Amino acid sequence: MRVLHRVPPLLREQNKQAYNPSVVSLGPYHHGQPQFRELEESKAELVSIMLKADHRRHLFRTNILARIEDIRHFYGGLSRDEYDDEALAEMMLRDACVVLYLVEMIAANEESHEEKSMFLFRQLGKFHWYVMAVDVYKLENQIPWWLINTLIKSAYDGDKKEEGEALMLRFLSFQTLGDFTKLKQFPWYLVRDEYLPLHLLEAIRITNLVNPEDPKINNLLHFDRYEEERAIIANETENTTTTIKCCKWWRRKSYAAAAGSFFQPGKRPFRSVTELKAKGIHFKPSSDFLLDIRFDSYYFFGVLHLPVLAVSKGAGIIFSNMVALEMSPGTPCADTMMTSYLALMKSMIEDSKDVKALQEKGIIVSFVGESEEIVRIFNEIDSYGLENLQVFDVIKMRINDHCNSKAKTWIAELINTNFHSPWTAIALLAAAFLLCLTFLQTYYTMNTRKT
Repeated sequence: MRVLHRVPPLLREQNKQAYNPSVVSLGPYHHGQPQFRELEESKAELVSIMLKADHRRHLFRTNILARIEDIRHFYGGLSRDEYDDEALAEMMLRDACVVLYLVEMIAANEESHEEKSMFLFRQLGKFHWYVMAVDVYKLENQIPWWLINTLIKSAYDGDKKEEGEALMLRFLSFQTLGDFTKLKQFPWYLVRDEYLPLHLLEAIRITNLVNPEDPKINNLLHFDRYEEERAIIANETENTTTTIKCCKWWRRKSYAAAAGSFFQPGKRPFRSVTELKAKGIHFKPSSDFLLDIRFDSYYFFGVLHLPVLAVSKGAGIIFSNMVALEMSPGTPCADTMMTSYLALMKSMIEDSKDVKALQEKGIIVSFVGESEEIVRIFNEIDSYGLENLQVFDVIKMRINDHCNSKAKTWIAELINTNFHSPWTAIALLAAAFLLCLTFLQTYYTMNTRKT
């Protein structure tokens, strides 16, 4: 069974705010700290709201105690000296009710949303409510995924069973895709057979990555067939025999060889948005799923399709915790998809010009105001060089091939050099006009003399 590992100390020291909860503690890792006392008192009220009938509370508590050893294992072998079975079960009951309350508040109808929001606003204030909503996604603040599902079954029994089953689907759909109805099924069944997320953060991560309607992209997530699927994707996306041969050669290289080739002159795999635009590469939105990245190279320009990304104040914290999750012990080496995506985006966003270019195309949707703030958010996300070099290698190579082709980029470079501002364009046109006048004057002078 998998374990919820703590954030590595070195990672935490560099950005404590990103990993330590600020308003609410879920699970035992930060339980009992002074700053969480205010909300601890409110948790009892949330239990009464979520499990109105005593028999539901008793049933849920019984289910927790039946799997108390699984919970101890989930938290790395939590000892009874820290929490006995009754204390741990009560903690899990309260914390699961907090999570489900937030899920209901976001995924429920408008009237219920307003009612639940007002309760938290009264208890915490709007600012602390916002911080609490981010705390729920911090790695060390997770509770078992099966526990949340067990609570949903207890709270939505009888005639409400179907409503309960749809609740989490609506929540994940809205949180990751911005729409309550886009997600038609839980995506983790497409990742591995009999696979369930460990906790809510992992559920959000998988939903961000997996597109249920595009099995070609999802093949990247079947790690046991990773190399085979990459070969298929490469062959499907390449348009020329030369590039296909290049991909076959590349796939035979080790990670070290692949990384080493990135430092050869003219073989830099990552370029900023501004640099790519100067090479005649245009940007278009692909979908809402973060692995949906494609590049098409044409005779005189290229098109890079990037997924739509909504950036809020808490986005950097949530992404940093997803990176920490992918760095946890026991994570397969290939399973660093989110880290790889963030590293790719970070390399393309060097300053506010890059952000504005992606905003104009609808690829970045900002809820943070200034473009500089988005640059700061990406700068604070550190992948520590642990991204999987082969996740987007086909796309990187095709971009490099396009950028290194003089035949495909000379028009773009001509326009970028001579028409990058109205004044240079006017100066160039004026010079061309004067050159034409000089030619015509010379021509007429010579013909006049002959006459």
